[in-house]
This record gives sequence, structure tokens and C-alpha cells, in this order.
Amino acid sequence: MFTLQEQVRERALALGAPFGLVPDKVTVPIMSEDPESVKGLSVIARRLAAASFAIRLANALLVDEDDDETRATIRETSRNYGVDYDMTQREISLLHGDNTERDIEDVKGSEEAMAVVAWALNGGPAPVDPTKPSDIDAAHNVVIRGEHIQKLMEQAELVPQLEVAALIDLYRLYAEQGIEDQKLVRARRVALEWFLVRENDWLRIRF
Repeated sequence: MFTLQEQVRERALALGAPFGLVPDKVTVPIMSEDPESVKGLSVIARRLAAASFAIRLANALLVDEDDDETRATIRETSRNYGVDYDMTQREISLLHGDNTERDIEDVKGSEEAMAVVAWALNGGPAPVDPTKPSDIDAAHNVVIRGEHIQKLMEQAELVPQLEVAALIDLYRLYAEQGIEDQKLVRARRVALEWFLVRENDWLRIRF
């Protein structure tokens, strides 16, 4: 009988096979983390909503770094949504105008991570293809439809923990074998590894 970790590995290998994942070349150990240690719905929903507001602001600031009107609007809408206290320090710096250019670029670079989090709340198809960018607008729309964090959590349904764990394992294997777009692989791993750690700021996670 397979352990949970062995089931996760089998699922990851099956998901990755169409994209060139070779089982015989795998040296990454079976994940040691308990699949049931994946973060819960409330934490994931709050990260999705906070990231969505911050990324929308980052996109505006890349066009006009002095766009104080958009800053004020996002501050108000994120507060009304109930997630202004769920932002990371870097995201907060964008809201208050004490950010660096690197901060803007880093938050903008979280789009694929946000899309992975949206998927975990049944917000779209599983991002198993390491060549295909996610539908970022669809991820934002999951938040927009929620209208408020409580409503978002009521609407959301966390995908099974084994599926989340399988995607974590899959992207570790993609990284090991250098499959396809490694920039895309790394961007998604930010969120996937975040599912398992206590750290709230996914840009501080090292792997």
C-alpha cells in the first residue's frame, strides 16, 4: 500500500509525463513534508486577494511611478475588501509610496504565483504545463467576484491537499530536469513552496 508521499510522487510523474518528465532521471527525494500540512483555505484566500491588489498597483506604477491616485484607490479598496493587513512588507511599501523600483518589479513578478494560489481555490485549471503562461486576468477575477474576503472564502473551495502536494512535487521535478521555461517554473514554485511554510512573504522563500 502506497504512503501519501508515494501517492503524491506517482501523481506528479503522471502529470509531468506529457511535458517530458522522465521518471528514470528523477533524483529528487519523495517529498518529506506531510501533504496535509498545506495551508488552509482562509490563509490562501487572503494571500490571493492581497496579492491581486498589490499586483494591480504594481502594473499601474510600471506605467507611472508617481500614480498617487491609483495608490489611494488600491489602499481604500484593499481595506474595504478586508485584506490590507494581509499584505507583505514589500506590497505595503507600494501602497504608501516608499518602495523602490525593484519592489515594483518583484511584486509584478508575482503574477504566476498568484495564479497558482487562485487554482488552489478552484479558480481555474491546474497549471501543469511549464510552457504555457497562466491566465492572470482570470486569477484577478476570482478576487473581483468575491467582493469581500468573507464572501471570497464562502465561494472558494480548496482543491484536495494531495493535488496541491502533487503540483509541488511536480515543479520540484521540473526544476531538477530543467524542463521548458525555468523562469515560469520558478515563478510558480514561489507559491507552491509557500503552501508548506510559515513565512507569509513568498518573495523571502528560498529553494
